Amino acid sequence: MGLVSLISQKLSDIGYQVDTKIGLSNYKLDIAIVHPDDPSRYILGIECDEHFFLSTPSTKERDVTRQQFLEKKGWIIERVWSKNWWLDSGKEIRRIQDKIEELRKNNDGSVLKDKINKKDKLEYDRISEKVFDYQVLKKEENIIKRIKDRESSNVERKSSFRYDINLKQLNPKVIEKIIAKTVQAFMNAEGGTLFIGVDDDGNILGLLEDYKTLDKGNSDKFELKLRQSLENYLNDKIVNELIQIDFHTIEEREICELNIKKSPKPIILTAEGKQEFYVRIGNSSKPYSFNEFYEYSKRRFQI
Repeated sequence: MGLVSLISQKLSDIGYQVDTKIGLSNYKLDIAIVHPDDPSRYILGIECDEHFFLSTPSTKERDVTRQQFLEKKGWIIERVWSKNWWLDSGKEIRRIQDKIEELRKNNDGSVLKDKINKKDKLEYDRISEKVFDYQVLKKEENIIKRIKDRESSNVERKSSFRYDINLKQLNPKVIEKIIAKTVQAFMNAEGGTLFIGVDDDGNILGLLEDYKTLDKGNSDKFELKLRQSLENYLNDKIVNELIQIDFHTIEEREICELNIKKSPKPIILTAEGKQEFYVRIGNSSKPYSFNEFYEYSKRRFQI
């Protein structure tokens, strides 16, 4: 489940009415919270560092122009960063609640739900089409280039997460472990990027077969299952704090990109009661024996 969905669900659970992807074209506000005292208004907008934010071609467009445009239209904006959410989602929700109560007390922060009139819609579209056309082109070119780069100490490609393309059947016991092993190896070294849905030659396979293995499978369900799997195999909650997960549509197929940070402590894989330790060396994940693990940990983690 993506960050927008997780925040929306949490806010709904505690009684707020929320709308998502407000606006037209692809220049949208992630979350809009309906005013608790006036259903005809929104009280607060939430921006997240998800797909549109990360794909914006410049820092100025992402951090300044976009927010200025929204504020000009009457929005009060709060931002939620993925890293902060995974560290303490409760704290982020409390921060949003405090802001809502502050605005209620001051009678602030109300854009009419029908305020995005025809003129505003045209302005949304004019800005979004110009920005989006450019960013999609550049984003796709950049991703394809990175995918086509040869596998190295910080780049790896995997065809799937749960579906065995050779056996043509669901095989999570084997395939999920391979993904966990790769993530672990990057974390125990210097970090790296893992593409899922791309074969060894850089051909785009997509995630459709993986999606079919999940109930009403989509990118949100895929990310949730992936994070659960990694936490189970690697048995440490810090794992998900060290991973940024994004989805890209290339050649009309969706793929997954994991940007993995190096870990401040050893990450150990556990499967069927057996512990394994891998480190990314060159373009492969190298298994270490107990003695090798001990010596490496003294050097790398200073323990």
